[in-house]
Amino acid sequence: MWAIVRDISKRKEMEIALKRSLKEKNKYIKKSEDYNISLKTILTELTEQRKKTEEKLYVNISENIIPILHSLKKVAGVDNFVLRLIEERLFGLVSNDVKAKCLEQSLTMYECKIIDMIKREMRLKEIASELNISENTIHSHIGNIRKKLGIRNKKINLKLFIKSSVVSGQISK
Repeated sequence: MWAIVRDISKRKEMEIALKRSLKEKNKYIKKSEDYNISLKTILTELTEQRKKTEEKLYVNISENIIPILHSLKKVAGVDNFVLRLIEERLFGLVSNDVKAKCLEQSLTMYECKIIDMIKREMRLKEIASELNISENTIHSHIGNIRKKLGIRNKKINLKLFIKSSVVSGQISK
């Protein structure tokens, strides 16, 4: 009878090392998953904070800076083109997330501008002058705004509706 004897101690050592390595790998994977969850949570919070900051910026621009620009436009000798350019650049600072709030209600940015102007107590003539369009075009935009906001009753005052309803919060806050 012949017997072949092999020394498998090295193989056993390698198996033990492999098992240790797998345990370490699994620990590393678990830690990585935990880090990923933490990072996703932080990223979500930062995104929400960024949106809130941009919304505040939009409100501050709309309520504080734009009225000053409108006052400057009334002063003789001030170039309206430059002021309009400044206004567009200021609103350009706000990301598409704020602009998307208008789009959620299918409002164009032009219609959002008109809503902001109505909220600031501007008259139709002032809005038309500001946007360099006719009053009839403003009436057309207002009709579209009323439809998109679901205001079917002509007796409902758009200015009061905008100021008091959820719409103003959704569009500019």
